[in-house]
Amino acid sequence: MSMKTITLKQVGWYFEGEAVINMWGGGQGSVCMTPWQTTGEFSEKEMVYGINDGQFGCESIDSAIVQAYRLYETGYKEFEERNLIMMPKTPAQLLAAQEGAKLAQEFCRKVNSMSTSEEFTSAFANAVLNEHRTLQQGVMRGIYKLIEGWAKAGELKHYDARNEATVHFCQNIKTLAEKDNVHFPFI
Repeated sequence: MSMKTITLKQVGWYFEGEAVINMWGGGQGSVCMTPWQTTGEFSEKEMVYGINDGQFGCESIDSAIVQAYRLYETGYKEFEERNLIMMPKTPAQLLAAQEGAKLAQEFCRKVNSMSTSEEFTSAFANAVLNEHRTLQQGVMRGIYKLIEGWAKAGELKHYDARNEATVHFCQNIKTLAEKDNVHFPFI
């Protein structure tokens, strides 16, 4: 029998690897990340968006080793490169990331204890709506980063039944925002 030649079409990228995490209550460890895939061009940004804690649950991720593979229409994967990604990269980014993580933790803890309280959610919304309009715009920039993150989680299939409605809702919002070329400038 003679050898055959088959042509495969690349349909995207497949990523996997290991993350170095800071655990709640102290200590560091490493976990295998949940693999993710994307369509389109390969970029460090695509890798960074997908870095995760393998659903372990951690305070933060310090770094990750990510393997990138070309993904073909048959599901065949071809190794492309390995990258060490440090998060974040400068002292200013580290400080901003620590402050952002601290605020997110405090907010999530409060939401966890009060999330079913209509009074809490209404008071929170009203307080933000009564802030200076420049601050409201800044809050919306932050909220839109969350929307982009959840939309990306949908693309990467990094969600489950607990946040599925949020992910799908944010994918719809992001689609509309991109269609209308929405931006939230500092004014």
